[in-house]
Amino acid sequence: MKRKEQVETPEEKRDRLWKYFNKTLAAANKQEASPVVVKAFRAAMEECKDAGFHFWRERSVRSPLEAALRVIVDTEAPKLIGGAIPVIWAEQARDFLMESGHAEASTLEKTLIEHAAVCWMRLSLMEIYYTAVNGADGNTLKRLEYVERRLMLAQRRFTRAVESLGRVRMMQAATRLIESRTEKRIGGSVHQLKAAS
Repeated sequence: MKRKEQVETPEEKRDRLWKYFNKTLAAANKQEASPVVVKAFRAAMEECKDAGFHFWRERSVRSPLEAALRVIVDTEAPKLIGGAIPVIWAEQARDFLMESGHAEASTLEKTLIEHAAVCWMRLSLMEIYYTAVNGADGNTLKRLEYVERRLMLAQRRFTRAVESLGRVRMMQAATRLIESRTEKRIGGSVHQLKAAS
């Protein structure tokens, strides 16, 4: 007797692909991952896309700028100030993202918010480094000038990031205002036409 092939339900297919996606992601998301493992992950992504599942949007996969924040907090900051303060800074960075409206923001706005958070973290580190270098004995004028230039660059980057975010938000607000006025005018004209007929 031949056994009937079982048909996979949509829920079973989603569950199977979700597990496949996460398994291949975990294997490929390592610095020492081989090209074969990365290729398997690409194949998993393609299979998920073909089936209509975009798990990378559902999963909390970090954006490049969120990953940069993680590197700053996990590797750069502990070299300057120890391990505990960066943990607090990671929470403050999350607060910065939340208070900046990251969750409700458009993709462009999210990118600018994340960039501002990275610049804020780098500026904070440079301020600490600058203070440490200026307070230490035996530094040459050349070293002090170098650190001051790096601090000024970090300040400029942060200022530009915040200004860019502000400009985008102003443009979005202006666009919404124009759209609402246009809708009111069109809506008013439609009501006038209905009343006249």
